Amino acid sequence: MLWIIIASLAYGILAFLDPFLFTYIAYNLSVSGLYLGILNALWSISYIVSNRLLNNFADSGHNKLLLAISILSISISMPMLSNLNLLNGVIAYVLHSISMASMNLSLSVTLLEYIDSEMWKNITSLQKALSNITRGMMLLIAAFFRSVLTIENMIIIAIIFSVLSLLAMPSILFTFERNMFRFYRNLRSLSLYLKASSSLMFIDRPKVAISIFEKYWNYGQTISIPRIIIAVLMVTALGDYIFTVIPYVLRNIVSLQGMWIAYGIAAILSALILLIVVNAEWSSKSLALGLIMSRMLILIIGFNYVRNETTLTLYIVVSSLLFLLIDVTLYNYFIEGSAGFNTSLYFISREIGSIVGSILGGIFIGFGTNTYLLVSLVIGIVPIILLI
Repeated sequence: MLWIIIASLAYGILAFLDPFLFTYIAYNLSVSGLYLGILNALWSISYIVSNRLLNNFADSGHNKLLLAISILSISISMPMLSNLNLLNGVIAYVLHSISMASMNLSLSVTLLEYIDSEMWKNITSLQKALSNITRGMMLLIAAFFRSVLTIENMIIIAIIFSVLSLLAMPSILFTFERNMFRFYRNLRSLSLYLKASSSLMFIDRPKVAISIFEKYWNYGQTISIPRIIIAVLMVTALGDYIFTVIPYVLRNIVSLQGMWIAYGIAAILSALILLIVVNAEWSSKSLALGLIMSRMLILIIGFNYVRNETTLTLYIVVSSLLFLLIDVTLYNYFIEGSAGFNTSLYFISREIGSIVGSILGGIFIGFGTNTYLLVSLVIGIVPIILLI
């Protein structure tokens, strides 16, 4: 259990470094918006490519190698930041995305192999909560102690926790748990099919036949992988569509420090609530639909009411909590359908959603608030339709 805590803390610190590095490069180089846009796009592209290339290592159980790649990547970024220029800024930020991708794959595959499949759902919630609490704490520390908190110190802290994770994390010798889960899932599907087919024995009693068929056939139904992938892509896109333009909309109202405080508090509170409900059942289609619809309405309706640090914090807290719950639910459906293999596909779809949402948000905010919110409604409805 200790390795899960250490690895979750390390991942949370790496996640915090994303906005911290981006802001550091932006402020120290006084770059244009075009450079920042390219920088953000390159991070996403690198994250997607890294996930795709490193996925075979994850499926094969090379968790230690993935973690070593993460440590090496973030370590190499330090000299780049010490001699910061336009090129080194891009290299350092891209190296961070590689570090994030490899750490995420290492952590997810180790959890799936060393935790009993019956506990996958709960442990996923716990890991996400711990990482978000860490990220939130680091954001608050950065907001209040920015003058003494150097980028070098933060990277050293990230390296230390990553090395501790490497030492504490158990090696995967055999990919046993995921293979056993896949075997059991296929066996269960066959059993449910046979039981549902037994309704034919009551062909002379239609009501009984229908009752038996629905009981077993509907019990075995799940959400297909393509629908989950597109749903999580669009759910992520909606969030980035909204939050990409929040700094632009509130730039004269909320300071950068206030923005970090709001995001820090939101990350901590949403994670704490997730911890409280960690034992809840996160595999209900109706629950997923309800959460996605609630988040969509809050993001769209609340957009016009965010006008100070208090309302911004509340807005981010509620939307972050709902996204965490949605993410846990859809991820649980994904690992059930994929038996824990090819997890990079889920993370890639999320990142593509981030790119799509960021680009669309930047484009449509220029068409006025009504058009902007109408497009957000369209984006938000797509995953709901997919999951009905």
